[in-house]
Amino acid sequence: MAYRFDPALPLEEEFARVAREEIARARGALTDGTAREEAVHEARQRLKKLRGLLRLGRPALGKAGRVEERRWRDAARLLSGSRDAAVLVEVLD
Repeated sequence: MAYRFDPALPLEEEFARVAREEIARARGALTDGTAREEAVHEARQRLKKLRGLLRLGRPALGKAGRVEERRWRDAARLLSGSRDAAVLVEVLD
């Protein structure tokens, strides 16, 4: 899905709105009752998109953008253990 920015609104507000939507989708993926492996995969994809958005805005965000990007990278890493365990079980089967 492509990001959609409303050119009539301030870019900062639109940027923040899109980031909040990605965060909400990542959270929703983990809480909507989807199978664990699928939920983790979806959440990690959403966090990757969020990090891409933060990198896109890096010139305007400066150091704060880098800090946020690292924060979301670390959050995605917390989910990687669950993903790795599912892959290991699949490989062993």
